[in-house]
Amino acid sequence: MALPSSLLTFLQRDLPRHIKSSLQNSRVKDDSHLEQAQSLLPYLCSASAVFGLVLIGELIALALVLMDSSLSNFSWAQLGYVSMVVQWIVLLSALLLCNLSLSLSRLSALLGGIIAYASVLLIALFVICAALWLMEGYISWLVLVKNMIISAIFSGILLRYLYVQQQLRLQQQAELQSRIQALHARIRPHFLFNSMNAVASLIPVDPVLAEKVVEDLSEVFRMSLQQASLIPLEKELELCRRYVDIEQVRLGERLIVEWQLPENIDGIQVPSFILQPLIENAIYHGIQRLPDGGVVDVVVALSDNVLQIAVRNPIPFLQVSDTDKLAQNTDNKKSNQMALNNIKHRLQAHYGNEAAIEIETVNGDKQGREAYQVTLFCPCEPQSIAGE
Repeated sequence: MALPSSLLTFLQRDLPRHIKSSLQNSRVKDDSHLEQAQSLLPYLCSASAVFGLVLIGELIALALVLMDSSLSNFSWAQLGYVSMVVQWIVLLSALLLCNLSLSLSRLSALLGGIIAYASVLLIALFVICAALWLMEGYISWLVLVKNMIISAIFSGILLRYLYVQQQLRLQQQAELQSRIQALHARIRPHFLFNSMNAVASLIPVDPVLAEKVVEDLSEVFRMSLQQASLIPLEKELELCRRYVDIEQVRLGERLIVEWQLPENIDGIQVPSFILQPLIENAIYHGIQRLPDGGVVDVVVALSDNVLQIAVRNPIPFLQVSDTDKLAQNTDNKKSNQMALNNIKHRLQAHYGNEAAIEIETVNGDKQGREAYQVTLFCPCEPQSIAGE
């Protein structure tokens, strides 16, 4: 039961090459998305953001003027004066926060928020003092304190609004990116290439097994294109088992996956495709590079309503040339870091600061090799699926 040579050539060479080329072209965009996704506040350097801030500033100025005078005594001159002060504060704050956005993204949300808030208040202090000096010729401390309190209140409200808006946008982007990256961060081109090769080689000798591999491959891709959301942990584990079955055909006895699961996982929900990328990394960066293969340990544990998922693989030590080592390190770090960053952002989008990811090197296996371990921590409140 052999396929035509032209079809085998297409499966083995042309199809993987075209898919790999298209996925590589999109990796540059993914890197920029990951950097932008770490920002604490929305991007304030665009024309639309500046226009929105100017509009908000003008509304604040109008509200301040109306608080000091009634509609019958409304003063356009006072509105112009207050608008000038508010707009200077708004525009200078936007300029400063725009330049500090990359630095703030490296800090925690609390520390970054404090620095952003303090920066805005310093700008407000400078502008208000300059306005009082230019308009009055002196600085009244009572007026200064009053205006600083007003500035502190409105600045806190506005920064909080921008922060919440950014978090909502990041959550939407994380859900979207989890679908877009399914074909190049979690289902990498090498996986598709190797799977198609395995199918092509199995068709003449074991068509039944080849059909099973195609079914597993189809199921993996079908789930990768579904709406990203929380799914039962049991379903995620079933997907991972299908993926392991596909890799088992290619690696044979070199690949051993040991599952350590709790007795009852009914009702536990996890983000889709949260475990499969870790297993793929363990196989691609660990087992595949070992001539004798090795064991991938997948450990799932429940403790005090916290779900812990750990994936561990032996670290390979191969003798390669400096050129090969440099090329391997560059590609491996990019692909590995892309998957880990994607998992981290999606955990934060679903659980906030209650979720975490831990990467460490632990004691090795029976052969004395050190192991690379990634552990996910996320809140869990098991419920009966039937009762949901």
